[in-house]
Amino acid sequence: MRPDAARGTATPLGAPKLRRAADEVELSLCHETARLLGIALRQPDSELATLTDGLAAPYHEWLSRVLIRRRESGRVVMRIDQQTAALTLEGEQQFLGALAENIEGLFDSELGPGAHLHVEYYEDHHYLDPSEISLVVIVDEDQVT
Repeated sequence: MRPDAARGTATPLGAPKLRRAADEVELSLCHETARLLGIALRQPDSELATLTDGLAAPYHEWLSRVLIRRRESGRVVMRIDQQTAALTLEGEQQFLGALAENIEGLFDSELGPGAHLHVEYYEDHHYLDPSEISLVVIVDEDQVT
């Protein structure tokens, strides 16, 4: 894992896997890559490459990267860019930071492999706007390279 992940460059993280079904995305991370994702969510714009090996089942396909885009205002919107097969997380910095804190909290807990966090919009959500997809973040220590 390279430290330039937090500087907004396309960086193979070596560990995360990103799979997609119709309206749900699964992001499997080890502790180190969760830390790097937290850093990236706090940067102006970042792009993190993901692994796409093995079977995507029960999901439909692998996604190639996570794109993080800062907007001047608005809560986080999650969407899939069909042309680049990327998960895009876009929002105001304070709301991207809240998402980072939620993900980091999962990995700071005593929960082990298989523990997961559902990130999905509901009315009056404090950091998400309505999105076309939901995100499931999974603790997967087997992803360490």
